[in-house]
Amino acid sequence: AHEISGGDKWWSIAGAIGGSLIAGAGKELIDNNKNGSWDNGDLAATVAGGVTVGIAIEIFSGRKKRRTAKRLRNNFAGLDEVSYSPEIKVLPW
Repeated sequence: AHEISGGDKWWSIAGAIGGSLIAGAGKELIDNNKNGSWDNGDLAATVAGGVTVGIAIEIFSGRKKRRTAKRLRNNFAGLDEVSYSPEIKVLPW
């Protein structure tokens, strides 16, 4: 959802929630067929995990964008990302 929506955070979170809902419902269907038990608590926990993952993706993908922007600003200004110290030239003698 993050890639398809062009990075829209709400679609990314909705995709994570939708994916976890599908996975959780599939797991509960399998459990229901095997044991005859459907557990809404398990489904809710799976969806809560999807919410957590969706938010984490947005937090860390935004962090990467900020770092990339800083790197581009530094490169444009002629600053080295690793070291801001001037070069030391060694004399040949």
